[in-house]
Amino acid sequence: MWNSLTLNPKRHKALITVIDKYEMALLNEPDTYTYNYPTGRGRSVLDLPFATPDIINMVTNWAVAEDMTTGSDHEVIQFHLTSD
Repeated sequence: MWNSLTLNPKRHKALITVIDKYEMALLNEPDTYTYNYPTGRGRSVLDLPFATPDIINMVTNWAVAEDMTTGSDHEVIQFHLTSD
């Protein structure tokens, strides 16, 4: 669902069960990396923001904020939430 390059998925079945049960939508753009290994030898799609059906239409402009740095090995994820 979020990383098509994963050859050996691990510990994903429980998460997918919860996603399906609560009809949540994954906000990530598929295959967009959100985590950099501390060794510098790879990246992964580790951080997964979700939205429930009652707010999914309010969420726009999901992106990894590549111009923002925090010193963390996790990328900054940003999105807009619009409400009446």
